[in-house]
Amino acid sequence: MRLGLGLAWLGLLCAVVTIGAAALGHLHPALDSLGVWLLYGIGAAMLCLLIALIGRRWPLAALSTATLATGLAQALPHAGPFTSQPAGDLRLLQHNLNFRNPATDLADRIDDFDLVTLQEVRAAAPRLDSLGPGGAHHLCPGAGRSTAVISRLPVIDRGCVAGGAWMQVQAAQGPVTILSLHLLWPWPYGQANQMDRLLPDLRALPRPVIVAGDFNQTPWSASMAKVAAATETQRLGGLASTFTFVGGLARINIDHVLVPERWAGSFTLTPDAISGHLALAAQIGPVQ
Repeated sequence: MRLGLGLAWLGLLCAVVTIGAAALGHLHPALDSLGVWLLYGIGAAMLCLLIALIGRRWPLAALSTATLATGLAQALPHAGPFTSQPAGDLRLLQHNLNFRNPATDLADRIDDFDLVTLQEVRAAAPRLDSLGPGGAHHLCPGAGRSTAVISRLPVIDRGCVAGGAWMQVQAAQGPVTILSLHLLWPWPYGQANQMDRLLPDLRALPRPVIVAGDFNQTPWSASMAKVAAATETQRLGGLASTFTFVGGLARINIDHVLVPERWAGSFTLTPDAISGHLALAAQIGPVQ
């Protein structure tokens, strides 16, 4: 029992670190990085609370309850359903392909979509040139992190930002800008510096903006909040894991679709054994 309580206190310490980091991620990139593990911290706090209640260790129970409540307050605002109404009429596919993936089936996979956002396109870049006139594309290369946008809608303008490719297209609702974004891994890697370069370009994009990509960050992160504020967008809800690593032992939600503030939509997740990232198939549009 003494060993179990010792492990419980250690688990609670880990929970406090991850949950506190998620709440304070705007203060330093290191905290934003640790906050990725918020859901694991919530799970640890729940387990600690159970152990404390079984052992009638009331100080541990009180601290576990406070930690759990703080963690849930961070996570629950982002745990909305995958679907909100109306679903809209723009069909979007978002996928990180993995830079080693030649994506030989790309033409078939994108056939049902108006807009496609891709990351890590390096090995699949030749496929873009074979899509034919029905799929205009724009590729922004970058050291294995190439990003691309494919559109079946008429293209008005296009460009590149730090870690992203964008197109302005003519949709039924009027001109819309679609951004394929790939952020670097967070601290101690280069995400914070990338964000410093990226945010002025995001603020300058023609409105309204749709952002889809591999953020390498979770819905509650400071980086996510900065991108949403700079593009005047909101994330489609849901906390499903979109990326697995460490042999499938670790699962995190780092691939997202953000839509303009008066838009809504729905999405489904599709596994991909080659990529490791799930593809997001979304249907979006303005709220009537």
